[in-house]
Amino acid sequence: MKEYEVTCVTLAAPGTRHEHVTHIGDNRRQWRLEVDSAVSRIDYQLEVFYITDPATRDRAYLRIVREEGKPPYLRARCGGQWNDGLIKLPACDEHCVLL
Repeated sequence: MKEYEVTCVTLAAPGTRHEHVTHIGDNRRQWRLEVDSAVSRIDYQLEVFYITDPATRDRAYLRIVREEGKPPYLRARCGGQWNDGLIKLPACDEHCVLL
């Protein structure tokens, strides 16, 4: 299974929550992916996505959160704990190509 580091996100509106992340991506490698596509890739065990803690360099893998009445969304989980690292990432820049 391929693993990809996520270094940026696109939010539906600034300051919103995990449910409002529309795209994940990598500014260094200049790609981005719609969250629906990432959810499918994770569900079918084709790929995994992670963020890296800048202080410890630990990986926090993106997991799918499913809440009743809401579409699935992504959130980072490391050491059995959910964290807000995903929504704290910078915005994906205009050079990131949509996959």
